[in-house]
Order: sequence, then C-alpha cells, then structure tokens
Amino acid sequence: MTIEQLLQLKDLGEVTKVQFKERIIDRNDVSCELVALSNGCGEWAGKDP
Repeated sequence: MTIEQLLQLKDLGEVTKVQFKERIIDRNDVSCELVALSNGCGEWAGKDP
C-alpha cells in the first residue's frame, strides 16, 4: 500500500474495514483487533482489496 492510498483511506474516514487507532495499550489490544479484522473481512485480510 502506498502513502497516497493510505491518505485516501484517511480522507474517507472510518468504515467497517478501516478503523483508526489513536494508541495501543498492550499486545492483547492488538491481537483482539487483528482477530476482529480477520473475522470480519474473511479472505480479504492482509490482501489488496
């Protein structure tokens, strides 16, 4: 993903597949977010849409 693509996502705001995190408290927070993302996105997680 390029910087330009990231900036476009930022401009669109949060949606189901894009969420912005201000801070991460601990590793458990990260793992819970990744599991939720993978459960919600199916085969898309980690691939270009």
